[in-house]
Amino acid sequence: PETDPTVTGLRLSARGLDPILVAEPASDLVALRMFGNDLVGRPADEETNRWLRTATGREDLRLVWCDDPTRRTFDRDWARPGDHAPYTDSCPLTLASLTSLRRLNDWITEGALERGETPPAPLGIERFRPNVVVDGADPFAEDGWSALRIGEVEFRQPKRVDRCVMTTIDPGDLTSTKEPIRTLARHRLAEQATWFAVHLIPTTTGTIRVGDPVAVL
Repeated sequence: PETDPTVTGLRLSARGLDPILVAEPASDLVALRMFGNDLVGRPADEETNRWLRTATGREDLRLVWCDDPTRRTFDRDWARPGDHAPYTDSCPLTLASLTSLRRLNDWITEGALERGETPPAPLGIERFRPNVVVDGADPFAEDGWSALRIGEVEFRQPKRVDRCVMTTIDPGDLTSTKEPIRTLARHRLAEQATWFAVHLIPTTTGTIRVGDPVAVL
């Protein structure tokens, strides 16, 4: 399903189904467990859950809204007091660089030619599910940005993003290959993990917009 946050709720769409607008749940809090954390949230209505089950072909799904993201704080070596996020597996935002993606695609092409294979189509940035996409810096320069400003908002960069096998699935047709993990393991392997993009934690509030300048602090 595709999501489109709106002023009045959350719009979901999927092939073969009518779009559905999910209102902000007003239901009672329910307990849930995610990434080893005991959390609470407000479940969506049953119509929404039926829609999701039809769209995904799974019967074990339920949509839950995080009404208060400050409930979940982090107790990790990179975290600071007050750092929090809703139902993400780590930090609230991910930043990816188009110049880094172009370098990765070049590496993928070079590897395919070395193996005598036809190079695949370039990967799109959506493979890495970023919230923020930047362009213009040197490839992987973002690894060294400890703090930055985008438009009127300042961010702290606590760590890089280690990538999992979900990046090997094409979000368009859901086919899976060995890329980009195979190539990242060759060029971006450290601490027994493959790295692409960085996490961000906002340190001020405000709005960021397409085309905003990025300043490294």
